[in-house]
This record gives sequence, structure tokens and C-alpha cells, in this order.
Amino acid sequence: MKIRLLLLFMLLMSFSMVIAQDDIPPYLNPDLPAEERTADLLARMSLDEKIGQMTLAEKNSITPEAVAQYAIGAVLSGGGGYPTGNNTPEGWMEMVHAYQDAALSTPLQIPMIYGVDAVHGHSNLYGAVIFPHNIGLGATRNAELIKEIGRITAREMIATGIYWDYSPVLAVPQDIRWGRTYEGYGENTELVTELALAMMLGLQGEDLSSPDSVLATPKHFVGDGGTAYGTSPQEDGLLDRGLTDVDEATLRRIHLAPYIEAINNGARNIMVSYSSWDGIRMHGQSYLIQDVLIGELGFEGFIVSDWAGMDDAAPDYYDAMVTSINAGVDMNMVPYDYLRFINTVKEAVDKGDISMERIDQAVSNILRVKFEMGLFEHPYGNADYLATVGSDEHRAVARQAVSESLVLLKNENSALPLARDTEQTILVAGQGADNIGMQAGGWTIEWQGVGVDGLPGTTVWDALESEFSENTDVRYDMSGVFNDENGNPIRGDIGIVVVGEQPYAEWFGDTDNPALGGRDIRLIRKMRDQVDTLIIVLFSGRPLVIEGALNMADAFVAAWLPGSEGAGVTDVLFGDKDFVGKLSYTWQRTVDQLPFDFETLPTEGCEAPLFPYGYGLSYADNSEGAKWLELAVSCAPVEAVEAEPEVAVVAMPSMDGESLVNPADMVAHIPEQAMYIPFPVSITLDGQLNDWNGIPFDVVEKGTMTSTDPTENGFYQWALASDGENVYIYMLMPDATIVTGEHGTDFWNEDSMEFYMNFSNDLTRTSFGDGVFQVTINPGNIGNTDPKALVFTGVNASQSNFSAYVFRIEGGWGFEAAVPIPEGFTLEHGAIMGVQTHANGSSGGGRDVKLIWSARDTSDTSYQNPSVFGLGVFYEMGNPEIPEARIDASAEPIVAEIVPEISLNQVGYFPNAPHFAVLANQGNFSTAWSLINAETGEMVYAGLTGKPVEDSASGDTIQIADFTQFTTPGTYRLMINSVTSDSFIIGNDIYSQMVIDSARYFYLNRSGIELLPQFAGENYARPAGHITDNAVTCYRGTDPQGTTWDGCDYTLNAVGGWYDAGDYGKYVVNGGISLWTLLNLYERLPNAYADSSLNIPESGNGLSDILDESRWQMEWMLSMQVPEGYPQAGMVHHKLHSMEWDGFPALPPTEFNNNNEFAEGNGRYVFPPSTAATYNLAATAAQCARIWRGIDDAFAEKCLNAAVIAFQAGQTNPIAIAGNTPGIGGGNYDDTDVTDELFWAAAELYITTGDEVYYTAMQSTPYLASFGGVGKDSAMYWGDTAALGALSLILHNSELAEVATLRDQLVATADEYITKIQTEGYRLPIVEYPWGSNSSVLNNAIVLGYAYDITQNEAYLHGMTESMDYLLGRNPLAFSYISGYGVRSLTNPHHRFWSNEPNNGYPRVPAGVVAGGPNSNPTDPVAMQTEGLMEAGASRRYVDLRGSWSTNEITINWNAPLVWVVAYLNDAYNK
Repeated sequence: MKIRLLLLFMLLMSFSMVIAQDDIPPYLNPDLPAEERTADLLARMSLDEKIGQMTLAEKNSITPEAVAQYAIGAVLSGGGGYPTGNNTPEGWMEMVHAYQDAALSTPLQIPMIYGVDAVHGHSNLYGAVIFPHNIGLGATRNAELIKEIGRITAREMIATGIYWDYSPVLAVPQDIRWGRTYEGYGENTELVTELALAMMLGLQGEDLSSPDSVLATPKHFVGDGGTAYGTSPQEDGLLDRGLTDVDEATLRRIHLAPYIEAINNGARNIMVSYSSWDGIRMHGQSYLIQDVLIGELGFEGFIVSDWAGMDDAAPDYYDAMVTSINAGVDMNMVPYDYLRFINTVKEAVDKGDISMERIDQAVSNILRVKFEMGLFEHPYGNADYLATVGSDEHRAVARQAVSESLVLLKNENSALPLARDTEQTILVAGQGADNIGMQAGGWTIEWQGVGVDGLPGTTVWDALESEFSENTDVRYDMSGVFNDENGNPIRGDIGIVVVGEQPYAEWFGDTDNPALGGRDIRLIRKMRDQVDTLIIVLFSGRPLVIEGALNMADAFVAAWLPGSEGAGVTDVLFGDKDFVGKLSYTWQRTVDQLPFDFETLPTEGCEAPLFPYGYGLSYADNSEGAKWLELAVSCAPVEAVEAEPEVAVVAMPSMDGESLVNPADMVAHIPEQAMYIPFPVSITLDGQLNDWNGIPFDVVEKGTMTSTDPTENGFYQWALASDGENVYIYMLMPDATIVTGEHGTDFWNEDSMEFYMNFSNDLTRTSFGDGVFQVTINPGNIGNTDPKALVFTGVNASQSNFSAYVFRIEGGWGFEAAVPIPEGFTLEHGAIMGVQTHANGSSGGGRDVKLIWSARDTSDTSYQNPSVFGLGVFYEMGNPEIPEARIDASAEPIVAEIVPEISLNQVGYFPNAPHFAVLANQGNFSTAWSLINAETGEMVYAGLTGKPVEDSASGDTIQIADFTQFTTPGTYRLMINSVTSDSFIIGNDIYSQMVIDSARYFYLNRSGIELLPQFAGENYARPAGHITDNAVTCYRGTDPQGTTWDGCDYTLNAVGGWYDAGDYGKYVVNGGISLWTLLNLYERLPNAYADSSLNIPESGNGLSDILDESRWQMEWMLSMQVPEGYPQAGMVHHKLHSMEWDGFPALPPTEFNNNNEFAEGNGRYVFPPSTAATYNLAATAAQCARIWRGIDDAFAEKCLNAAVIAFQAGQTNPIAIAGNTPGIGGGNYDDTDVTDELFWAAAELYITTGDEVYYTAMQSTPYLASFGGVGKDSAMYWGDTAALGALSLILHNSELAEVATLRDQLVATADEYITKIQTEGYRLPIVEYPWGSNSSVLNNAIVLGYAYDITQNEAYLHGMTESMDYLLGRNPLAFSYISGYGVRSLTNPHHRFWSNEPNNGYPRVPAGVVAGGPNSNPTDPVAMQTEGLMEAGASRRYVDLRGSWSTNEITINWNAPLVWVVAYLNDAYNK
């Protein structure tokens, strides 16, 4: 706020000084004409600044800093583009003003203009009043009311800092199958012209320069309402963005006319259409834009593209930009990759493909409008308007608009108006009655209008319930189920059914069948039978085929999409106001009538429409309806009522009826885990269930979508038995409304039941194959008397060779099936097969219930992954031994191969951090998603994925689901299409246990100490490893490469330390960065690991456990220093390991023959000192000295002495470069450039001592002047440690002048990581995938943490959380690279003793260990020989196999940054 006030003060000062000083630029003088100001400003602008003004970027793609850097002219919020986590007027104003602050901080102080699609009120803003969509406003015919709606919308926008509205729509829809029909006021050009002009004048007010006016945008130029059916370029579209296939005279007469009036009345901005005319995309239509719009009509404002609309002007992006700009488009709604646009335009200007004259024309048009708006004088919103947002006054106008928009289609038998105070029973049904989201339609909070059921406002049910008196019994049930207290159905005097279309926007609403859905028709029929008078209220974005429903109703009201004020509907239903609405669209009788030929439209007989344009009854005059309603009856098709075959209702089996089995022999099932299968049982497959009496069954009520009505798919019952040759199964489900045959072979999307069996003898398999199948059976088979002739689907279903009968039960349906036991499966007591059952339910339309038996299937993946089946355990009746239900442990590791389609953080998300998930390779168009409460099965939030994009690193086509706005703590699943994710948590404690587990990795990898059960746990306890490291010497001899090594005359006591990775080597250069990371974390968060938090042997000594653990490594590193009196004294040995690799699997040996006598064979040695290792010790020992000072002064002094000696030794031996070392039992960790280590060591010693010697040493490197991570994909690793020194200098707030530069460069580097997160498909801060790529992610996250510390900009904190999201499952493999966290996580790392063979003494990897991750160039045979791996994208080159050292190794220097990051995040979100 201080910055904003300062900027305003500067602007006011500059304006006030114009009078007194001649050198103030004329463009800042508000008294000069806009044209003169424009010319002056244009002359001062560089090409970069001009192109910036032509750029319109979506707010999620650009930061305020980038707005300033690139002089961006405009920012927008797309549908759903509200402020993350704060969709309030204040949140919007803060967000928009931050962008404006940035724009005004530029040298020329050109304000940006912020735009939104406020198409029926400020509809992205939670709490704003939501007006009826234009189709409803068209029915009002009230231009003055619409003008007032424009005024209100403008005020609510200005309250949020926004002065640009992408409205009104001037489309004249000619075919109501178009998904944007509701955005048009009507099919009549004159009506559209009048009402759209009223909206524009309302938005812009009397004077566009007034602070209470906003810039309107008549759209979409031109002909978008006339696109032909079947011409849409969208994969799922039919008309949207298609070809307007008319001649020019028709185009002008129908579609151009509204623009003429808009321009004549002050339109200063026009948006171009996605559609085509004359075979040319409108964004490249030079004739219509340059010649007609600008030349003929004299338009002098600026022309803006639609969302990425310019991209379609030509096949190639460069050509598309050139074509569009030269055609006359001034500003590009990019929306995301603004740098690509800017660079492309610069290239085109350089090549002469776009002239500077055209650039200047475009920029002049934009600037002129900004001056005319007064944006230079009042760039910010008006906080005085905050109180008006959603005010009672505004809602009253919206309520009036709803009342006037309603069209009464029918009113017979005095059905309306309703009486408030009468003893009567009113039954209200239908989803629309109590759903503001459905009332409001698309473009409400979200683009597609989903997930807004809790929108402020009044539903029709709210209004009805509040209006009826106590004398009236009024009830609501969405499904129309009304019973008395005894459960008996009740009859109503009046039924009100509110039905209609679900929300949609743009081509998602294109349809070939604009008709009332089958679910709604069934509900209407049901209600017709249980009430005396039936009233139907229809919510829709267009006329629908309703003839059957119309004839069943006594009254029928078209309510369109009324918005937030449902009381406006009841005002008319109760007769407080009369119906005044008139149809603004002709209403079709049948789909076959579409599109209408308005020139020859019949008005008589059944070929006439159901209702004509302008039709609408009222209480005062009902006469017009007679003719049309009589036609509706006489023309209605006679519904052929097929006599349903008499189907006997099958009786349910019981546990106490006459039985073929001895109940005492039965074994109870283990719910959700195991079904015991009795054999032999003489089941007869006949569709009768009496032979199942006494056999235990299970009842399933859980799943990813559950029913609130027990009679409507509320549960299912099932059981298994065998006669020795077949497995028999029955499944039964209550189903009050059986829905079948509406979705082709997609039986899963309607009522159906599924059974799965796995006879393969491999219960851990993760893919289907021989002996593994799924069978899906639907109720359309009821009455079929041939058990081998059923219609069915399923994976490998034909392999099952099943037979079945499908039948009705009381209140539902079921089936009985027999499956032959295949050869190769031995049926015996205790034999186990895999088994699973699912049930799908629909009460109309698509599936709304999904029940699942096996608890292992948490996300509906049984059709992909048989390992989530439960168990079917065969038991021989009479056998006293009950077989155990378990999967036998395999000696070999289990490797998961199935990759779910939804990738997300399998652990969870912080409430106030970004929540992104990725859907991969599921088409080229956005997809609806919903967030499900994992405990209740209820949908709590919904939205639409972003536009699919290509991710080059993986090769995937991905879509992003953003549910950041949903912050309620709990456990959830994400459902996209029919796929449901694993459950995850939203909460602040998601990493609290990982903080501990990741740090315990180091204790569990200690060398030289026995790991006792009380500290390590029973599974990880082991004897001490390599205690003989207490006497190791230098290798002497000739190695296999022929190099001779002289050895040394001393032995070292190098016992202790951490094993480096999957082997038993110990390396100073890798240990150094690992130790630094833990000590740096302690310096920043000294309380992160309290005493005893890690349960290690030193716990209880009063010190932080992370310090105790770090000391274990520090002591070892000190022991690797060459003793005084020997050559290279003070230098540090590079590493310690055996001459040969240890076997696999193997525990570390307690004693090892070090072979100090150098006999033939193996041996364990220290290898030559290196300058890199020496500086590693100097740096970490300097850290140690300052940290332990005051804790253990003697140890601190020991560390400092070692650091000083090591640093001097490194200076004396600057070229002791580590290269190849003898033997094949360890890695080289070779490093040919040690200037980075020199800087790091000097920095740590300077911080600790303040000695100028170390400052001079830092100056001798490039890294005091340049942050070590600049320009690199990864900021740091063991071979590039310069960034470590810089981070320490920054942490300790060194007063060195250079540190300020390092801070700035660090933040700039963090900005690069944020850009990578925003541009990489799976949103991570790297683009390269080297060995250990996951450590690059984590080390970059540390830099992001420092950037957040420096700036407090949450973008950096969010970058850290997104880095963890990637590691925990939001990646191309949908795999958690951190063991023990996530459903599919690291299981088989490259590690000698965590080899996942628990029966052989080699435990699974403990929780909290991070794998190296994808490697673009894997070198181990296991990875390279994995089928398809080398052909996959770089980010997919990973296998969870212990033999893959180049993708699946685990190391101390990869787990250390994991500790740093999770501890940081746990602290940041739980302060």
C-alpha cells in the first residue's frame, strides 16, 4: 500500500508540475487531447515497450515483476482466474493493484488495463451478484433494465480494480445447438442490437473517462452466431468456432448490424471471433477487419484477439502472428507464453514482415483508448465501491431481471399462481431446485460454471420454503422420493419440478440433441403420478425439446439461467409479479427442425415450431397459448409402450432358510479384504437364489461415489461358492430407477455390476493377462433366457467363458453367474484367487454411484491393476482348519508397472499452497474434474482442466486441474472423467512425519556402530559395519588400469561416518555437501529437530538430534585428514572403500580384511588426497566451529584448527585433482575445477573468523561477484559447490557489499526456477534429467526457500511446495520417489541391505528415502534393457528396480536436501 500511495503521489506531483514546468512530458497532461498525448508517448517508446503494450497475458502466467520488465499493456483473468486462495473483492483489488503498481513503476508509467469476462455480473468474483444470462435478458425486452445491469456490473468491477469487461456479446445465434446460445440476447438482429447497445452504454456510462465507467468490448466480430453445424474445429465441438457459411449480404444484414450501432455509440474496443468466413479465420480476415470495420465503419478504438485466437490464423505460429497483426488485430490475448509472442513480433519487425507503421498504429490505438478512459489519471479501483459488491440494492435489480425474464409457456387448471397460506402438500423435486450453480450456468466463478453450489444467493427451494406459511406442508427431495414417517409414499397437491441443463460454456455446450434429458423426463413422469397439479420450471441456456414434458405439466415456466436470485422466480410463481417475458428464440418441437430457416418458417401444423419467437403468456392474458398448446398435444408422437415381458421377481437368499450347506461349516468373510469360497456346493445356475441360502454374503456401501438413497444404488450384496469345477457368484443391488441402454457399450456409465477374477496364481500382478478378467453385466439383459447370450463388456471378459442369468429382485436387480475354473489353477483347501466386485449406479443420465468392495482399490483402478483385487480363499466344507487369507511373500521385489492417468501429490497439499494435478494423454480438449470427499463420497468442488499442452520432457499431452481455491482440510480424491485418483490430504501437517523419517535415513546408514532395536527398530537393527575402518592405509600397488600407486606410511582411524549410497564406500566430497546441508538447516531452523526427536543413541543429551547426527559424519571427515609430519599434511583423503564392489544383497560386514599388507585380492583403503576433498573439510569444519562454539568449545576448536589447516593445504596443493582411483569398488567423484570448492571453503571460514585472508580468497574466484547457480539447471551438487558458500553468506547477513548482489542474483535464479515450474508440463524447477535429477529438484527448492526468506514473496514458497508435489507423485509416472509416502512409492532402491527381501533378512527401504529419479542417459544394464525405456521421454527414464544404479540409487547427498526442504515447509506452514 505504501508503494501504491507513493506511485500515486508521484503521478499527482507530475501532473501538478505540468503547469509550472515546460519539460513535463505532454502525455502526462490530462488537459491535452488524447490524440496529442498518444503521439507524444508513442515517440518516447522503444520497440520492446510497444510490443509490451500489444501483449495481453493471463494472470496465472505472469508476475507483476514481469509486467514491469516487459512493459506489458494488459492482464486478464480467464474463466476461474480469481486470486488464489482469496476470491473476495479485497483479494481481487490487491491482486489487480499489484499488477498496476508494477506497470506504473516503469520509466514511462503507462498503466496496464485489467480485463475479465463479466458476462452476467462480475461472475468470477465470489459474492458478486450474478444476473441472468443474456438469453434471459433478451426475454425481458427491457433495455433500461439491461443498462442498469451494466452500471451495476461496472461498479462491482471497479471495486476490484478492473476497468475492462469483455462484454457485451453481439452474436445473433441462428442455431440453438451452439453451446454459446445463452450468451446471445436472441435470434433477432434488431433485438440484439438494442439490448447489447444498452449493456455497452451501461458499462461505459455517460463518459468513458469517468472513474465509474469501464471499457466495454462488443464481441465477437463478426458472425460467431452464424456458424454452421459440423464445422467446428474443436474435437468435441459441433458449431463453436466454426464456419459462418453465408454470403456477404447475409453476414452484413444479420451479424454486422449490431456493430454499426455499437461503433456509432462509442465502442472503443472490439474482440475478434474464433469463427471463419469465406474460408479465412476471423483473426486473419484483413478484409472484414481493415476494410470493413476500420475503413468502412470508421472504428477508431483498438481490436483485441480472443483467447489464443491469433494462433489459429495460420498453421505456423510465426505466420499466425504476422497474419493477425497485419489483418488489424492490435492486442494479442496470448494468454500464457507472452515471451514467445514478444520475441516473435520482434523477429517479424526485424525481418520486415510487420512494419513499424503497423506496430505504431496498433500501439496508438491502444494508448488512445487508455487516455480516453482516464486510466492515466485513475489507474486504481475505487475502494468506496467495495460495500456495493453483492449489496441488497444490486440483488434487488437482479431479482427484478429474473422476474422479467421468465417466460410462461403453459398455465392450465389454475396451476399458477401458487397460494401461500393454504392447507396443502407441496412436493418439490429436481436437482435445479436447490443448486445455484445450475441456476447460474457457465461463466460463473469457473469457466464451465462447475463447483459453485455454495454460491451466495437464493435457490428456488430457499425461496419456496421461506414463502409458504405454516399451514403448508412443503418438502424437497432431489430424486422425488417422498414418504411419511412410516415409509409409505405420500401424495402431493402440487408438485414443482425444477430440471434442466448442467452448466457448460463454449463448445462444451455444442450438442446434436438439445432436449430434456432422460433422467429429467423420468422424474417428471414420477412426479406426475404422485401429485394432482404439476408445475415444471426449466433451467436452460436454450430452448430444449420438451413436448412430452410440456403435455404432462399443468404449468411450464422457462426460467433460462437466472443467476443468483432464485427469489425472482418465486416472485412470479406466487403472483406478486406477472409474467412479462417473451421468447427471444423460436422454440423447436423436434431436433429435426434445426436449424430453422427463418425465411420460410411454417406457422401452422406440426411442421411449425413448438412456440414462435415472441411467445409468452401472462396471468392477465393466457389466450395466445391455446393454439400452440393444442398443437403440442396433437403433434406429440405417440409413445410406443412396449409391453415388458413378465419377469418373475427373484427372492433374495437368506442365512436361515432351507440350505444346501451346513451353516456350522461356513466361514465369515473379512469385509473389504477376503471372501471365503465354500466348496463343494451344488449350486444350480438357474437365476434362482434359494440354493444360496446359508452361504455368507458381503454388503458393500463404500466407493468413490456413494448414494444418499438406499433404494437407489445405495449398496449391493454378493457372495461366492464353488462346486469344484466352477466359481459361482451372485450380485444384487436395489435400484429404484434402472437406467440402461443410454450409453452404448459404456455400461460403466449407467446401472451395471462388475466382477473381476484372477486365476493366474500371481496375486501381485499389476496387469491383465491369461486367467485375469473383468466382466461387466447390465440390466438390459433382464429377461434373456439364454445364459450364454448376454450382452457384456470388460477387460478379457470373453476369456472368462462365463454363463449368467440377469433378473429383477424386489426394488432392484441382480445376476447369478458361473465361471469355469481354468486349467492351471488347482482348487484345494486354502487355494487363493484374486477377486473384486464393483457396482455402478445411475438415477438418470450418467453414472452417479460407484461402489467398490476391495479396500485396496481406493481409486477405481481395478480395470487396470489386478493387484488391488481382494482375495477369494477356497475352503473345503467340514475341514476344521480355516485357511489364512494372505498373499505369500515373494523373494523377488514387486515392481509396479501401472501408471494411473491422474498424477498428483499422493500425500497431500497445504491449504494455502497451490493444488495442481495432471491428467495425461486424455485428448486435446479441457476436461471436467471434481473433488470428492474420500470419507463421505460427496463432491465438494469441481472445475475444468486447462488447455492440453505438450510436455516435451515426457512426451505426454497433459492437462492441469487446479483446485487451489479449495482449502478445507480433509481427505479427498480427484475424479477426472471416470478415473479417480488415490486419496490425499489437504492439511498443514502433511510432512510432519516425513521430517523425522527423512532425517533418520542418516542414522540407519551409519558405519562403525551397532544399530540397536530400540533405536533402529526390529527391521533395521544390525551389527556394526566396518569397525575395521579403525586401521586403514593408502592403497599401494598397480591397479587394473596399469597405474602404480605409492601408498603411504600411516594408517588412519576412519571408523564411523555414513555409508555414501547403495554401497559401503565413504566419500568426503559427497559427505561434505550432505553435512553442509544438514548444518545449514540447523543454522536456519535450530529448533527443527529437538533433542530425542530422531530417537538416536545420542538422544537425551540436551542437544538437537540433527546436530548429534551431523557430528557422526563430521568426526569421520576430520579423521580423513593427512596427519601432521607426512607428505601433503593437512590435505584430506578423497574417499574410503573396497577394491571390489560388495555383493548384492549384503549386510555391511562387521570386520573386513583391509589387506594392509597388499596381498592379492580385495582390500579396503583410503585413496589419495584431493584438493576438492580438502576444501570440503575446510568448509564443513568451519561450519562446525561456529555451530559448536558455546556447545562444545573443545570440539569447535578442533574443527576450526582442522579447517584452517585444510584451507592452507589446499592453497599449497591447488592441483591435487581427483581422477581415476584404483579398483572397481567405488566411484571416482572426479573434479577438475576446484574454484567452486575454494570459494565455498573461504566463505565458511570468513563467516566463522572474519579473517580478510578468506575474503581475498573469495575474491580470487568468480563466485563472490556471481551467484553459483546463475544460468544453471541445478544450483548445486557435489561437483559444483559455489552456491553453498553464497547461501551461507546470505544466511549470515554478511555486511560485504557483494552479498547484496548475490541476494539479487539468487532471487533472479529463483525466478528462473519459477518460470520453469510454470512452463514445464509437470511443473518442476528443472528441464534436464541428469543422474540424481531428483536432487536437482530439491537443491533448487532450497534456493527457492532462500528467495522466500529474502523477499517474502509466496511465489517462491509455492515453488518449493510444487517441487515436493512432483517428487510425491505429480510426475509422468504418477509415482512417489520418496519411500513410504504415497500409494505407489519407491520400493526397490539400489542399496545393499535395504533390498526388499524381508524373509532373507534384507528389509524394505524405510520411509522417507528419496530415489535418484529419471535419468536422460541411464548407464546401468537393468534400465537400459527395460523395454521401451530408452525410447521414452527423459522424465520417464526411471525403473524401481534395485539393479538400476543410474536411476534408483539412494544417497546421503540426495536425502540431505529432502530433509532441508520438508523441515523448511513444515515450519513455514505451521508457524
